[in-house]
Amino acid sequence: MAIDELHRRFESAFGIPLGVVPMPGDLIQIFPGQLLWGSAISQQQPLLTQSDIESFLEGSRAGYFLIGFWGHGVNSHAFYYVHEDGRNHVFLRLSYGGAYTDNEEQARRVATFLPAFIDFERRHREAGSVLRVVDAMGWGDYEVITADGRRRRFRRSLFVRSDFYQERNFDAYLEDAELLSDDEDEKA
Repeated sequence: MAIDELHRRFESAFGIPLGVVPMPGDLIQIFPGQLLWGSAISQQQPLLTQSDIESFLEGSRAGYFLIGFWGHGVNSHAFYYVHEDGRNHVFLRLSYGGAYTDNEEQARRVATFLPAFIDFERRHREAGSVLRVVDAMGWGDYEVITADGRRRRFRRSLFVRSDFYQERNFDAYLEDAELLSDDEDEKA
């Protein structure tokens, strides 16, 4: 199965081109017959479940990249966009697929959420910020450390929040979050 199939499935499912997502050119298929692609390091250690997220955030896996569809069981299916570049950690596991899910509603959410997130990520990276972001099956944790050292953190999933889809502004949630110092974050 070629990566072209991932492009077709993404566009068919979400109605937007996969080109909205920046991807390295040297991706390999993670599992035969699956629409999950990634870097060599992600093939060696695919991080796919909720229990893998802490390991991802705590470890150093520069060059880790994972994108595509994967699921297990009857209803634990998702679209993945996961990467680490040595500074930034992003783990998006966006609910899509499964027997008991409103897949049309989830597809609309992914089609709205993902381009808005990619823009948010691009702007902060260009500004020299460090991102540590998780939005995975209802668990959310967004942390931005600006180039001047200010830390903002919002600890809820935006993918599942209905109010997010009105403005689609990640920064608005971080602006409402409290400004943290290292000591204050440890207390939280």
